[in-house]
Amino acid sequence: MQNPLNDYLACINSLKLDKVTKKGSVGMEGDNHLPNEFNQEMHQLLEDLEAELSELKNTLDEKDCCILNDFEEVNKLFKSIHHRAATFYLQLYLKPYTKNLEILTASAQALSDKRHGALIAIKRKDSLDRLILPR
Repeated sequence: MQNPLNDYLACINSLKLDKVTKKGSVGMEGDNHLPNEFNQEMHQLLEDLEAELSELKNTLDEKDCCILNDFEEVNKLFKSIHHRAATFYLQLYLKPYTKNLEILTASAQALSDKRHGALIAIKRKDSLDRLILPR
């Protein structure tokens, strides 16, 4: 029988980021390197998550009480890592096109927390006027 915690650990291991060169950065032109600061931050956060999961796995048989709170803490950490990565990429891709990154990031997070979908259009090269239909 498969252990869901082992599957979760395998998932975390697959998310670990490869080391990149110091000169590398993620760009709109297809360069696939992450900035070192972000890369190191993600490595540390994923290692923290892996340590939490490992600790949970080690104490699984020792606890006589419910471990749901422990899973909740792991889930919070995972969500915070996801939020940090999502914020990084949102800002990376939209920075050249808007000065309202903080508002967009906060709005996207608030909508996500409420599980609401939304369409946010950012003007880049093409005009949006032909795509917006009046009611």
